[in-house]
This record gives sequence, structure tokens and C-alpha cells, in this order.
Amino acid sequence: MSRRAQKPSQPPSRDERAELEALIVSWERSLRAANKSPRTIRTYGDDARLLVSWLSAHNTVVSVEKLTRAHIESFIEDQLSRHKPTTAAVRFRSLQQFFKWLLEEGEISVSPMARMRPPAVPETIMPIRTHRLCFRRPCEASSRGGSRHPLSPAPRPRMLP
Repeated sequence: MSRRAQKPSQPPSRDERAELEALIVSWERSLRAANKSPRTIRTYGDDARLLVSWLSAHNTVVSVEKLTRAHIESFIEDQLSRHKPTTAAVRFRSLQQFFKWLLEEGEISVSPMARMRPPAVPETIMPIRTHRLCFRRPCEASSRGGSRHPLSPAPRPRMLP
């Protein structure tokens, strides 16, 4: 039975996984050549490898040509169940860049992420802690004998008449 005729329920072959790993290494080289930051390259590569590991763990075909939107959506769904939405959104964007590069290199004819939207990330409101001296002018705090707020500017020296 040829690789292309494998059923999705069969364990992925080592050749398919090695092929995908080689493409990730090539993509990282391309990112370095484009002078992307080391942290960006590491994040993109780690996220792509995480997809490969997830596909292997779920006995899913990992050949690049066989990846579908359903595979990517299932992976993102899994990430949302394990991590915060922001993490899943970052991984989505990393994979989006990977498939964009694969498309540009001619490795795939259609991106499985075409027309996919990133996961929604709810806005988080951070509480603002205030100190009662924050709303006083520096001279008011010091004229009462208390200490000035540490972030307030130092008082200006006075000119004697």
C-alpha cells in the first residue's frame, strides 16, 4: 500500500514525520535569512513541532499534502482546552505563517488554513491599584509632613528674593 493510500486511522509513517520535520528546519533557516528575531524563530518552530507531535499522538496522517482544515481546527481546539485563548491564538498565527511559507515554496497547492479565523481572545481588564497620594500634588504631600509619592517629581528649588 502506498503512502498516499493510507487511511487516516493508521499510525503515521516515520518518513512522513521526518519530511515534515525537515520542512520545519528549512522554514527556520528561511526565517533566519529574513532576519527574524531568535525568539520569533523559536516560537514558530516550537509551535509547528507541537502540531507534528499532536498529529502523531492522535495517529493522524502528518504528510503536508494530506493536512486538512479539520486537522488544524482539531489541534487548535485541543490547545484551547489545555491553555489560555491567547496561547492558542499565538499557535494559530505561527501555523498560519508556516503554511504561508509552504505555499510560497510550492510544497502545498492550497493552505489548510485558508479562510480560517484565529480563536477569539476575550479582553481582560487589569485592575488598577491606586494609592491615596497618587491624586495629591507633590507639594501637598510634603507640606503635611508626610512623604511624597515615590513616582512624583522632586520639588523644584525655590529662588530666594
